[in-house]
Parts: sequence; C-alpha cells; structure tokens
Amino acid sequence: MRDNHNNKKQSKQYKDAAASGQPDLIRDPMAAYGNEGIGPYTVDDYMKLPEDVRVELIDGYFYDMASPLQLHQQLLGQLFLQVYHCIEKSGRPCEVYLAPSDVQLDCDIYTMVQPDLYVICDLQDPKQHAFQGAPVFVVEILSPSSRFHDMVRKYRKYRNAGVKEYWIVDPEHRKVMTFDFSDSQNGSEEGVRREYSFEDQIPIGISDGECSIDFAKISSNVKRFYE
Repeated sequence: MRDNHNNKKQSKQYKDAAASGQPDLIRDPMAAYGNEGIGPYTVDDYMKLPEDVRVELIDGYFYDMASPLQLHQQLLGQLFLQVYHCIEKSGRPCEVYLAPSDVQLDCDIYTMVQPDLYVICDLQDPKQHAFQGAPVFVVEILSPSSRFHDMVRKYRKYRNAGVKEYWIVDPEHRKVMTFDFSDSQNGSEEGVRREYSFEDQIPIGISDGECSIDFAKISSNVKRFYE
C-alpha cells in the first residue's frame, strides 16, 4: 500500500494524462531501452499515484502493468511455494517476496519496480516501504504485453543493478531462461544463459546446489490451462 500522499486531484491528473496519450507519462512499452535518458518522474511521483494504478518506474518513466492472467498467477504461486521451501530448508537468512512489492532497484530516485518474485538475503528494516537495492534472485513471468519489458528493459536494469540471478518464465513456449550475472564465464556481457523446458529440474544457481525447482511438478499442476 502506498503512503497517504494520494489524493483525488493527482488521480484525475494521472487518468486524464493516460487517456490523452500524454507521451512522457506512460511510455509506449515498445520504446527502445536506453535511448530516452532519465525521465522527469521520481519515486516521490510514484508514491503519489492512486492505489488503483499499477505501474513501474524505470529511469524516470512510468510503464503500465497489465493485470496478470490466471495462468500467470498459478505459475507464480507454484514457484513461490518451491522457492520458499528451498530457502527454508537451506537455513539461509533470506526471504522471498511476491508482486505487488516495491523494489527501489538502483537506490536512486528514478526507479521502482515490482518483480513477480524475488529473494533478498540482505535483510533491511521491515518498516520501510520498499526494498532498497538489488535482490539476489528475481523471477519474471512473461505475458503478451510484457515480453519486451521483461526480456529487454528489465533484464538490463537487473543486470546493471547487481541482481545475481534472473529467471524469465515463458508460459507460451513452456520454457525458462536463466541468467547467472554473478558468473563472468567467457566474458559474456549477459552472464551465463541457460534454457530449460517445463519438464526440467532447474537449479537455483545462488543456492550452491542446495535448491532446485521441479518444473515438471509445476507443469502438472497447471496443465488444465493448456488443454
């Protein structure tokens, strides 16, 4: 829940601007990453948005977030259960969170994202509104409207901010792409990329072999969505 800066005037301004297509308030989701520089909006503007408006703030620009489909939510719930139990079993001092949950990724005033799922091991004051900095592990589940946003824009933000491991779950093609940004093997800019199917056992790299996700089990639990 955002703080009490929200008010009717701000809600009307936001909705009027969105309806009129004001280009610098809600950016076209296909806009090229990295070409627009830093935009005019800050975390303070984000905190003033109405409660019913769901957006992310990246480099000073707002990006709409469409309501997730049922398949998306089922996959997210199944993933959360397995990741949570893995962390609990490992005894590591880490916590797992689900969207909507704010992450001030760069610890600056221009970016606030809501990963579908993320893990933090650098525990912070639980009274603060958002996690400050880069989670160690992030998962995003693709939807038709978020492919570019998750695979290009947020991929680069996570990599540059210091996220150690990033997973992209692709329900349409039933595959999972994992990126290990902590491994500079072969000098790859994108880190080590691996690709798995929805029938694989997928290791969580940051767990040093202690945790893996049984996607065959997840696939079985969501099979009705593909029938």
